[in-house]
Amino acid sequence: MKGPSALLEKKALHDAMPVVSVDPKTTQALARSLSSGTFIDMQFNTFTRMRKVGNQQRLCRPLPLYAASSALKGVEACGVDIAGTNWSSLLSTSDHGRSFVDAGNEYEEDSDFDPDEHIIEEVVEKVHGTLVSNTSDTMSVGSSEFSDLTSDGLAMATYPSVSRTVLVTGAAYKTWKAFLFYAYTGQTNLSSLTSCNVSEELQALPADRTEDSRSECPRCSPKSMYRLAHKLQLESLKQIAFQEIRRNLKNENILTEVLSKFTSRYPEIRDMETDFLLAHRHEKGVMDTLPGKMERVMRGEMPHCKEVLTAIMLASIKRD
Repeated sequence: MKGPSALLEKKALHDAMPVVSVDPKTTQALARSLSSGTFIDMQFNTFTRMRKVGNQQRLCRPLPLYAASSALKGVEACGVDIAGTNWSSLLSTSDHGRSFVDAGNEYEEDSDFDPDEHIIEEVVEKVHGTLVSNTSDTMSVGSSEFSDLTSDGLAMATYPSVSRTVLVTGAAYKTWKAFLFYAYTGQTNLSSLTSCNVSEELQALPADRTEDSRSECPRCSPKSMYRLAHKLQLESLKQIAFQEIRRNLKNENILTEVLSKFTSRYPEIRDMETDFLLAHRHEKGVMDTLPGKMERVMRGEMPHCKEVLTAIMLASIKRD
């Protein structure tokens, strides 16, 4: 029989152990991997770059991301038929080997697409031939996890065996990687808005996150994550991104944000930013760029601002 001191020591040890919250689906996938030896069973070919082609945007230079499908809520729909699901506008199972897709103008302002110009053409076929075709759109390695590898290292890279491969057409590589991490851990690492002009080194740490935990969490744009969460109807993730967008609003960037194409597409964002603008419109820096913006509107360069400007005018009249 254990004495009081032994029981107290056991309780103290138990209380000192960290409590880790893991999604049940992730737990099941981990448990199966103990006997099967395989955790990853799905590959997502995801575009890293975007370029203007005619009147639309071309998403190009895909890189692979890997995940356990059983750990991702809703990804079961990717198995055979995704038609009619929330995933159908984001994923394609029939042409996952494509090296580019044309995507209209929805992603024109998406900062998660890599602007890096570093290209390794002669190595791509050796690394992952299914990712490219005989076009000029070859794989960019400038800011991906391949950026520290040499050409020889890329050629020798190994890939896990997967049962399904899917082309991601509805999100950038950075966004999808951050989403997969969120699906596993519930953690996000959303960057400052580009209009804040904050460098990567000066990105502030959230109060409830440590430097170590943040370094492991992939970073992406809050706008890009909001768009993705909206498409997948993931309200909790959508609200996380919404709050981060609101936290980044300042007198100096509110006009840029409220008149952006992104804002014009989402009434909830538009209303929140309009309220911010009207609440701060008499403060220094808020209206400094308005004349230039209005000139662009009058020249027809910003047709997407029509509803936003109308909402601002009506709200301003009511308040004044």
